[in-house]
Amino acid sequence: MAKIIPITSPRSTRDKLVEATAIVLAREGYLRISLQQVAEKAGVSYGMALRKYGGLRALVRALGESPGFWPPASELLGDDATSLSAMESHAQMAAYFKRCLRALLDRPRTLDILAWEAVERNELTRLMEDSRVHSALEFFEHLTGEVPEEDDLSTVVLILAVAVQQLAVRSRNTRSMGGVDLTSDIGWARVERAIDKLVHGYFALSAPDDSAGGCP
Repeated sequence: MAKIIPITSPRSTRDKLVEATAIVLAREGYLRISLQQVAEKAGVSYGMALRKYGGLRALVRALGESPGFWPPASELLGDDATSLSAMESHAQMAAYFKRCLRALLDRPRTLDILAWEAVERNELTRLMEDSRVHSALEFFEHLTGEVPEEDDLSTVVLILAVAVQQLAVRSRNTRSMGGVDLTSDIGWARVERAIDKLVHGYFALSAPDDSAGGCP
């Protein structure tokens, strides 16, 4: 008699648990989520969930590292990294924030989870943040050209990152902000143009003044 192979493989069970973690986390938040809830949503026993991941902490880490939750650097770099490197430095940096924005808008469950992070903090939120930092650092390793060498650059990156994330999150339940339509491509195109101008303006202000110094 031929051996019957179960349809549910170990890999698919792990994937189901990660997806269930996202669903429960988006619904319940960081303080109420439990491994039991995740197991029930995935359609497996508590013991099975424990064997596959060892606990809720490892499951949340796996979710944070999954491309379905947060866009990896490979997605943000695009299929043609050469064309990105051919851009001026400010355009490369602006491209990161614009691509990240579009990727987040395509991940509504991620936005719901990010909304919880604004009001709930614990060790699970820190695990999720670590994965996002890794993705950003990997992208910026591919930047070419002249980049301002000053402490304010990291602050500018922080401000833009928070702005992009919060605008995307607010779009889940807010139609417009500051006269910008958050439900239309036209509105998001305005946001992208603003990102271009902000980054270009910062690079221009930080560029060395070639006219300074020297003999009159």
